[in-house]
Amino acid sequence: MKDYSMQHKKAWEFNAYEFWVKTSGTPSERAKQDRDNPIGMLKRYAAYFDTYAGIQVANLCV
Repeated sequence: MKDYSMQHKKAWEFNAYEFWVKTSGTPSERAKQDRDNPIGMLKRYAAYFDTYAGIQVANLCV
């Protein structure tokens, strides 16, 4: 039987870094954008917070 989980893993990881750089910029560019506008980074999650005071977020994908 063929190991489809390894094949699936390789497919998901193929050019993943290049995709993120193309869509979001380099990690340092993205970090600068997030530092300059932290609320903009969190806007998609606004419904989950009453306030952003004291909130710390790590973006592990960038």
